[in-house]
Amino acid sequence: MSRKCQVCGAQLSSYNPGVVCFPCQEKRKKELQGKLADTSHYDLEDLCFLLGLRNPESVRRLARKGKIPGRVPGIRRHMYLKEQVDKWIQNSGRPPNERRERHFQELSVTTLMLASNFESYLDNFGTGSDSTVGDVVYGGWLDDIHDALSVEMREVDKSAALNLLYHLKEEFPELANISDWSQLTGDKISYDFIARLKLKANQGDFVSNCPACPDC
Repeated sequence: MSRKCQVCGAQLSSYNPGVVCFPCQEKRKKELQGKLADTSHYDLEDLCFLLGLRNPESVRRLARKGKIPGRVPGIRRHMYLKEQVDKWIQNSGRPPNERRERHFQELSVTTLMLASNFESYLDNFGTGSDSTVGDVVYGGWLDDIHDALSVEMREVDKSAALNLLYHLKEEFPELANISDWSQLTGDKISYDFIARLKLKANQGDFVSNCPACPDC
């Protein structure tokens, strides 16, 4: 059964999960530019407007099914990266290279988990140490020198983490001279470093190539 755009009456593409065609979505996107000039995300209300949907739950359901790109991981409130949604609209909803997309999603999750472990390390040991973090960066128990407690670190897939290094070295000077995350010293870890890792994970876009990168 064919579907038609509720704005212009054009036939909707099978890739389109909304009720407004992609050219009309492009026009709506421009209408949002003034409102969203200072943010890199769309919220549920914005996605409803772009897709012509009335119920935010419809957007949540489509996102869970992978029909809408750019969902920011680890945030309860649904937020979507403008850059990824905009590219999706410009590409008329056609999916990107799916294998590479899955690979980048794995890298994003790995980045967030490493950032969490570095945050635990920094909270417990502070900055300035010239000793290496060690393999605890991949999981295990971090001894707390302040009150004799131990903190459980997140389990991180080491092979994925090492592949991630290939992508981040150009953008993170802290990583320039290491070949393993365990070699990172405490004086290179800061809350700014952690914030930049989290931002990179949320952007979901990684430069260069690693041994696991699919051919595009």
